[in-house]
Amino acid sequence: CLRPVVIAWTKGGSSVSLSASFSGWHDVYKLFAHEAGRYHWTIINFPIGSHYYRFYVDGQWTVAEEHPVQVDDKGIRSNFIQIS
Repeated sequence: CLRPVVIAWTKGGSSVSLSASFSGWHDVYKLFAHEAGRYHWTIINFPIGSHYYRFYVDGQWTVAEEHPVQVDDKGIRSNFIQIS
């Protein structure tokens, strides 16, 4: 079962995308620019469970500090979402 979730990036940028653990980090989802690029968003269909995701903003991997953040055993920071 999939659940649609709106994911937003609010820190600007000219090119913003996202990758997530549920796809093995292989799929990349482009976020749509709004308000002259200050706000980007997309809808991701997440499967039920716990998932990590990271944003790719203007060529750099990063996290959104306003979303929950967790650090894995390798020290990599990712945003976290629990879907039920």
